[in-house]
Amino acid sequence: MKLKYNHNHEELLPSELQWWKKWFQTKGAVAHCEKDYIWRTDNEAEIEINSWMFKGVSAKDKILDIGCGPLHGHGSKIKGEKVNIIALDPLAEEYNKLIEEYAPQVEFRGIKGTGENLLDIFKNEEFDMVISANALDHSRDPILCIQNMIKVCKKNGIVRFCVAEDEAVRSRYSGLHQWNFTVYDDKLKLWNKEGETFVEEHIDCEYIKIDSEDWSLFGSKGLLIEIKPPNKVLWE
Repeated sequence: MKLKYNHNHEELLPSELQWWKKWFQTKGAVAHCEKDYIWRTDNEAEIEINSWMFKGVSAKDKILDIGCGPLHGHGSKIKGEKVNIIALDPLAEEYNKLIEEYAPQVEFRGIKGTGENLLDIFKNEEFDMVISANALDHSRDPILCIQNMIKVCKKNGIVRFCVAEDEAVRSRYSGLHQWNFTVYDDKLKLWNKEGETFVEEHIDCEYIKIDSEDWSLFGSKGLLIEIKPPNKVLWE
């Protein structure tokens, strides 16, 4: 089933940019995230290698972060060694200007792109790990994003993303919040006002694992999704 997206995604992006501008201006206080601001702007921050997102990662891995926002917030080093994280966002050029204005000491810079056009930017099987944190439900086409994330990930790599459960409903379908992810009969369901579908029906993979964690600080439950790319290449 092809779900509809009845909004002009590009017209909604400026509201996201304005929110992050306030975040920079208030050093995170706009969202009670002062500690998050300190973490994201620390060039020496260590990646939490025992966290769900980065379990099994090494400093030698090439990582792609989809929908990173202005500062990906994962840290940039493992045991003092710089990690190769390429961070992608449709507003990267505007975000980089915010960094220059409000936090020029930060080394991080993202590149412009979306999950939908990954294959225009990167090669198949280019990355050891492909991740996305709280972003796919903000995209124009989450299914296409997930399909592309799998394609640019190496066969022995891993794809991981997390989203807030039923984010569009919780946000009353405001701004970029136009999609809901939830779990139904142990499958990952994507839905909105127009209909519903299951992610598993649209992807090729060895497995998909679904877990959850308490995001009550943000008024929701976090869904943690891990996908293992297929052993056989099913695309050119």
